[in-house]
Amino acid sequence: MSCAAGKTYNINGVERTVPTPETTADVNVCNATKILENLHKGFTEEYSTTTLDANKDKPSYYLRNQPTSNSNADRINRFYNTMAPANGGTINDDDYKKMISVIMKGAEDTGVTYDTIPSTITGLTDFSTQSPEFKGIYGLNKVVEILDTKTNTLLTGITTTITADANSGDAISKYNQRSDIKNTLEEIAYRENQIYREKFLNIILIVVGIILVGSQLTQKFFSGGGGAGGGAGLGGSFGFGLGGSGGLFSRFGGLGLGSSGRSHFDIGNLFKNSSYTLKQR
Repeated sequence: MSCAAGKTYNINGVERTVPTPETTADVNVCNATKILENLHKGFTEEYSTTTLDANKDKPSYYLRNQPTSNSNADRINRFYNTMAPANGGTINDDDYKKMISVIMKGAEDTGVTYDTIPSTITGLTDFSTQSPEFKGIYGLNKVVEILDTKTNTLLTGITTTITADANSGDAISKYNQRSDIKNTLEEIAYRENQIYREKFLNIILIVVGIILVGSQLTQKFFSGGGGAGGGAGLGGSFGFGLGGSGGLFSRFGGLGLGSSGRSHFDIGNLFKNSSYTLKQR
């Protein structure tokens, strides 16, 4: 059985139809979809008492709760019952071998080949037909293997075609070069921004440190017991005389900007000996 022109199939809830004229790819997609639908049904279908015996070779017979028998609708999990140590099941029991065989290859087998891959499935290479050999976990694995091979072949063909058609100066190579240049410029810009942020943070820390040190020196040595002696802010601490006479440098000659009587315009006074001492008078 195989898909052909006009055959409908479903992908993600969307119904599709094999076009006319059909192509090999159209037939493969349709057949693969049908095979996967049958596999899904074989692993998940729930049976009734009237359909139970006809589906004993389906993985779902063991993997989900099913009727106890064709005359008893009570549900039982045969996988659990077979594997439970309390039931005494071992690898040498026919029930155990039959269960493993049905789950792995969709057939009841209690012989030495109960867990081996059927030879009828190893040679499958495409989805030209909806082969009934795609059963159980081995069948699902073969579907994935073929899909992977077909996908790699398709992608390799697309890449080869693009390379062969790129006769106007190796378009792919030039695209890769532009991509590398773009990535390099982005990395340079990122590093520059990082450096600028670090420098700006260092400047802020230096300013904060100057303010804290200036405040501490002012309070410890020149507050006169009552603060900054009228000098307000950072300017007062460094003798800029912006409103008081308590500047840090006003007592050493000043810079000539304050209102203190000791301030002089002559900046040379900064380097002259001073009789000023830190002792209280």
